Amino acid sequence: MDRQTVGLLALTVAILAIGAYVAFGLEGSATNPLRTGTGGSSAFASSLSSSKQIALAMLIYSTDYDDVMPPNMDNPTYVEMVTDPYMKNRSLWMSSNPASARFLPNAELSFVPSAEIVDPVLAPLIYESKEWTDGKRIIAYTDGHAKGVKGFDLATGLKVDLTQKGKDFVAKAKAASTVPPTSGPAAKPLGMPGR
Repeated sequence: MDRQTVGLLALTVAILAIGAYVAFGLEGSATNPLRTGTGGSSAFASSLSSSKQIALAMLIYSTDYDDVMPPNMDNPTYVEMVTDPYMKNRSLWMSSNPASARFLPNAELSFVPSAEIVDPVLAPLIYESKEWTDGKRIIAYTDGHAKGVKGFDLATGLKVDLTQKGKDFVAKAKAASTVPPTSGPAAKPLGMPGR
């Protein structure tokens, strides 16, 4: 075979491989991280997109409030309420995960100033309440990126490393806050000290 025939043959094989990939999906393939067990790629991609939109809404919220994360993040309903003006709709908080998961805020970040997070790439902002069938859980981080993480340990994975200045600010903000610990609107707007 001459060089041109070999090239045409390689191109044909590549086109057939791509066609097979699209037609048969290669479910759970390591080459396609969006495909993940039951629910398929579109459900995972949709949830990944939702997590990024929620994270962006929370980061914009913090920008409007002196770069401080929302208070009372142990109450998902409260966080949904205060970030609602920054989102298209509240249904983004529901994941497309077939296990009926939803996104939850990381309570460790209540009152935390963004600048005091030691490593935003490693600090989870929101996470899925349940794993996908392949064991992944979507996590969105305080730097704005999101990904599916396998084997995420909620007991230790949600911890956030803060500078001493950040720890002091959080302690002072929590002491001065009139935000109810479990439900209802804040007595002071958004529960921020001095507001």
